[in-house]
Formats: sequence, structure tokens, C-alpha cells
Amino acid sequence: MNLKKTITKVLREQEVENDMSPIMSELLNSMITRNYEDVCKIEVKAPWDRKTMSGGDYRNYAVKVYFISGPNTKNWPRTQAVRDKEEEIMGEIWETVYNFMGVGTDLYSSTVKKCNENIQESVNRDEDEKIKKYILRRVPWEEILEGLNKGIDWSETRCLRYYDKLNAIDLDKYSNMVMSVLMDNILLYLKDEVSQEIIRYGATEDYLRKLFSDEISKSYNRITD
Repeated sequence: MNLKKTITKVLREQEVENDMSPIMSELLNSMITRNYEDVCKIEVKAPWDRKTMSGGDYRNYAVKVYFISGPNTKNWPRTQAVRDKEEEIMGEIWETVYNFMGVGTDLYSSTVKKCNENIQESVNRDEDEKIKKYILRRVPWEEILEGLNKGIDWSETRCLRYYDKLNAIDLDKYSNMVMSVLMDNILLYLKDEVSQEIIRYGATEDYLRKLFSDEISKSYNRITD
């Protein structure tokens, strides 16, 4: 491998290591929740995963928004009011990314008639994988497990001390107790305010709650059996 190719390879590896698409996806995930009647999904693509028609490189991240529109949908016909709402959402996406991360984005949009289950499952899997990568790049797995164990120990002790088994706390409330300690442990570990804000703002807690659902259920059963 010649020197030029070696340098190119090293630079590419550094870019991928600093890939901001996972954090950007997590940041924008709440936009789907807040606009669930209008937005089906949001895709983020890193500059090095994009190619111009001439084979050149892009400098910005691409964000593609899939709006729900078409016959028999709430957003049909595509009146000026519908288009204005889409433009407003696109503008909010650009400003959110820029304000939180300090980078501009190239925005694109497309329309789908509905978010079918296959699409939504695929989106959920992609989001879970992006969130997992984002967390593990910033918080060691041992630190996450330590937070989980602290949450379980604290919750078991508190429930056994303050709750009568005949009037026991339900699993959802118990899960919230465990997760509050786990998330506090992660936030204390993170040093920079941006990462802390993304963790609070994004879907990290939902992902970890699903990941550790068995451990939390086993702990809950120990104090209620």
C-alpha cells in the first residue's frame, strides 16, 4: 500500500471513529415522537457514506425526513398548510442539530403513506444499534453494569423497608426506581455537558430499560414472592 492510500485509510478510520450520526439520530428521535402524525422516520448519513454523482465527497451529514402523506392520510391533499408544517419541522431539525452539535446538515425529504410494521421494526432496530454504539463509546460497560447493580440494590432495600407485600409496588414503578439510579450513574460518569444533555434528551433510558428488563423483573420477583 503506497503512502497516499495509507494516509487516506488512517483519515477514514479517524472519521468513522468520530462518527456523529448515532448521536444525531438519537437527538432527532424525539422529533418523531412529537410529530408522530406527520413524521414516519428520520435517517442520518455520515459524509463519508455519501457520494456525489461525479464521485466526489460531501462535507455535511445528510438528514432525510420521511413525512406521512398521500391519499387517505391526514396530510392529504398537500395544501400549503401541510407544506408549511413540513418546512417548519425541517427547519427545527436543522436548528436542533446546529444548536446541540455545532454542525450544519443537508436536509432531504420524502413521503410515505404510512409507517408499516416492517419499516417501524427496522427503524427501531437501527435506532437501538445506534444508541448502543453511542453509549458504549462514552461509558464503559462495567460502569453501566455498576449503575444497574446500584439501582437494583437500592430499589430492593427501599421496597423491603417501606412497602408492605400486600400493597407492593408494581413492576413499572419498580423499573422506574432502578432506572433512575442507573441513569444518574451514567450522567455522573459523563464529563461533558453535551453528552449529558443528549442522554437526557434521547432514547437512551428506553433502550437500557429494554436491555435489562429480565434483570429488573428477576429483582422485582425476589421482593414480591
